[in-house]
Amino acid sequence: MSDRNDIFEKGLVAGIIGGLIAGILFAPQSGEESRKKIKDAVNNFNDEHGDEIQDAKKKISVSYEILRYNIERQFRKLVNRTRARKLRKAKELEGDYEFN
Repeated sequence: MSDRNDIFEKGLVAGIIGGLIAGILFAPQSGEESRKKIKDAVNNFNDEHGDEIQDAKKKISVSYEILRYNIERQFRKLVNRTRARKLRKAKELEGDYEFN
């Protein structure tokens, strides 16, 4: 259940950031003012939530490594099963022939 909460929280944060940026970009201001507001908003957000962002980055990195490991492990299992089947088939064919 905590995975769903994490996903929801990340989505909520991303939505808030996206909404803020969209609001700033569509406001009737000059480009320079808009860029300054975006920069200030990002800096303020980073100051307030920097530790949480770093924690999320670490969690994502760990999750990625676990996923990569599991995929590689499953791939190795598939390769080994395929090799075992080929070896069994070769032994069966070898048994069908008599060598003198």
